This record gives sequence, structure tokens and C-alpha cells, in this order.
Amino acid sequence: MSSSSSYTTNLSQYDGDERCRCGRRVVMQTSLTVKNPGRRFLGCINYKKENGCNFFVWIDPQTCPRGLEYAKIMQAKKEELEKQVEVETEN
Repeated sequence: MSSSSSYTTNLSQYDGDERCRCGRRVVMQTSLTVKNPGRRFLGCINYKKENGCNFFVWIDPQTCPRGLEYAKIMQAKKEELEKQVEVETEN
């Protein structure tokens, strides 16, 4: 597989039986961060969990600057709505 700084656009290379550095099966996941909104990657089945090797490789290309700007706006709106819901449930 490629390094974590590169990506592949050919999902046909992913047959569902790839293994990470620790020998576990890799799975397709989606980034939910503002820096990489909606960007898919292959990662260790225990990625960012205890005993996981944190292996990943991007599938999708990096988000364009406008997309990142929009993601920040949407994140701020989401946080504002969550605060409104919290206030309403307290009352």
C-alpha cells in the first residue's frame, strides 16, 4: 500500500482482504474532521483505538481550499445548533 501522504483513486485495488502493519484487516473509513471532511481512507480495523497500529492510506484526494472553508462554516453552524438543543433540553 502507499504511504499515508498519498492517495489512490482506483478502488478496484481494494479487495477487502488487505492487511495493515499489525496483520489486521483494513477497512474503509471516512474522516469527519474539518481538515479532511468526508475524505475516505483505508485504515487498520482498530485505527486510533487501543492496540491498533494507526495505519491508514487516503483513498480520496485532498479537499480543495473552498471545500475546507465551507467545512469550517458548517462545523460552526453544527456547534451552534448543538448549543441551542442543549439549552432547550435544559429548560
